[in-house]
Amino acid sequence: MFQLLIKSSTILETTLSPNLFGGNLTATQMKELEELTKHNAFQSLVSEIENHREEWDAWFESDSPEDQVPKNGERKSEIYNLMREIIILKVLRPDRYQMKVQ
Repeated sequence: MFQLLIKSSTILETTLSPNLFGGNLTATQMKELEELTKHNAFQSLVSEIENHREEWDAWFESDSPEDQVPKNGERKSEIYNLMREIIILKVLRPDRYQMKVQ
């Protein structure tokens, strides 16, 4: 999972819907999100976002998303959950990524 923090997307064109988060994701964010879904821990992330659109949209628009990354219902270790939150922030809210890792 740590590799996801340092690895860039290798996807040239995304197949994801451009309407995620109201179309507010950059092309880079879309590619990185799609790349994440190739990892076991994030396979269902896009469907989570689509199925809980209001919660994820509110999180995306939040002034402090690092404090409230939506959970996926899985109960894993504290370290696992923290890494998941950091990776999601890095991809979807890179402007707040540093606030989480400090």
